Amino acid sequence: MTSVPEPSDKRPSPLSCEESRAKRLANLLTTCLDVSIGAIWWVNESLLKSRLSHYDQNSTREGHPCVSVRTHPAQSLFERVPMLFGSSGDRGPVVARGLTRNAPNYPTSFGQIVAPAPLQVWEFVVRMGRTETSLDEETEYRGWLVRANAWKPRFNEEELAALQSWIASHTQRRR
Repeated sequence: MTSVPEPSDKRPSPLSCEESRAKRLANLLTTCLDVSIGAIWWVNESLLKSRLSHYDQNSTREGHPCVSVRTHPAQSLFERVPMLFGSSGDRGPVVARGLTRNAPNYPTSFGQIVAPAPLQVWEFVVRMGRTETSLDEETEYRGWLVRANAWKPRFNEEELAALQSWIASHTQRRR
C-alpha cells in the first residue's frame, strides 16, 4: 500500500515586492557587470585606503586604475572581486598602455603590490555620500566607489596573457 502525501500548509510564501526587486537587481548586476579577469576599473582612493593597510594614507588622488583578477563569474552581490591596482610606468610585471584617452601609449604597471584589494560586487554600483559642496564640483564620474574605465574597458590579448602568466607564477610562489 502506498501512502498519499498529505496536503501541506507550508508552501513557500511569495517574495515581497522589495525582496523580488532586490533579487532581480542582484541577478541583473551579477550578469551584466564584467568583473572577470582583465576588466579595467577606476577605484576611488578612499576605498583603496580602507582596504589596503599598506596603501599611502596621505594620497590626495581621486582614484587608481585597477584590473580584476577574478577567474569565475560572480553569483552574488557580496562576492569578492580581487583587483590589482596600477601605478605609472612600465617597471611592473604586467604593463598595460592607453588607459586614458589623452595618453594612448602611457604605460601603467600592475602586479607590483601583491595583495589585491578585496572589493565586493555591490561596490561597483554604489555612489559615495555627497556633500553640498561636492554637488557643485561633481563631474560625470566623481562620487563612484568603482567605475568602469570607459576609454579601455579590458586588457588586450597580450596584456591579458601577461596577467595570467603573473597570476600563475604568483600562485606557484604561494604554495
